[in-house]
Amino acid sequence: MTQGRGIYQQVVAWTRHPYFYTDLAVVDHVLTRFELLSLHLGLLMRRFSQERSLCQTLADTLVLDLDACLRDLPINDWQVGREVKRLARAFYGRLRALDLALRHKNENSILDILERNLYIHSPQTPMDCKMQLVKYTSFLDEWLAGESAASITHKLPMVSFNTMQS
Repeated sequence: MTQGRGIYQQVVAWTRHPYFYTDLAVVDHVLTRFELLSLHLGLLMRRFSQERSLCQTLADTLVLDLDACLRDLPINDWQVGREVKRLARAFYGRLRALDLALRHKNENSILDILERNLYIHSPQTPMDCKMQLVKYTSFLDEWLAGESAASITHKLPMVSFNTMQS
């Protein structure tokens, strides 16, 4: 359980890396942060799908984090639960779509997912930025395939974005 929370915290920190907001032209907005978090958690849950307790901890931690973040926004408490459910459904929908696209190694499908969700607030984003994120997504999926859950908390911050280009 603690391991899953540690991984979740690493992913949150990782998704705030300036690389996404500068090199990949992702707009820094609460919704795009959710999308980056969903992308990374989706990749992790895809990799560790056989480790149900880890996936459950990641999902539970996401829900608790969403609840806490929404309570900081100017919305009524009774709306928080509904919004958490809506975001959780969105997360699982993205997870299914991402899993299918990656299973078939379909870059066009990955691009479509990113354009529909992550780049929806910035349709003018250059295609090379979008394609770089497609390649990053595929790279991270392949990298995760060779890692154990224990190693993720030590290596995730050290994965070099430059490694993708070599």
